[in-house]
Amino acid sequence: MTAVSETSLLNEGVRSYPKALGAVNEFIRLLSSTIRDAVIEELEDLSAAMGNLFKEDEIEDYVRPKTLRNLDKDICLGVKIDRRPESGWGLFFLLYWLKGEPNLSVSIWLKDTEIAASILTAFKKVPTKETVGIWGAGHEVYVSRAIAPDDEEQIPVTVRELTESFSHLWKNAGGLEKFLKLSGKGTAK
Repeated sequence: MTAVSETSLLNEGVRSYPKALGAVNEFIRLLSSTIRDAVIEELEDLSAAMGNLFKEDEIEDYVRPKTLRNLDKDICLGVKIDRRPESGWGLFFLLYWLKGEPNLSVSIWLKDTEIAASILTAFKKVPTKETVGIWGAGHEVYVSRAIAPDDEEQIPVTVRELTESFSHLWKNAGGLEKFLKLSGKGTAK
């Protein structure tokens, strides 16, 4: 970057940073709220399918990366139910970008990669129209779907549909406790 363009960028930043930051924060708030509302609508069915009781007050915002220093990491926004500290797993409902294209996903992150692999195997036996896979060095099993970047109304609908699909997969797989008991490495609660 030349000195002239750096100066122009600094000048523009001084003028527009507060508004730009406000717009980004409002986008994050609105997206998290939209995803949270869709998840809440499906929470009872997801609880039954996984064999767990999930409560609305467990749903937290999730933003990655958390700081501007880590923009090379996966960028995703949404909500989570985080039971990693006490039970070694957590649920994530996210908008993320893959090769610049927006996608929505519902996933479970597990500390134990062997349990994650077992869950993926069980999920792959159940017919579904969603993409089912594993990422995060083998820790995270997900269902996902690409979305159009200019159709914001599809976000809550797609989150509900993905959560329904995720619940269907869990119901057919026998719930989370089954996998944790088989491994002897934890509890679903």
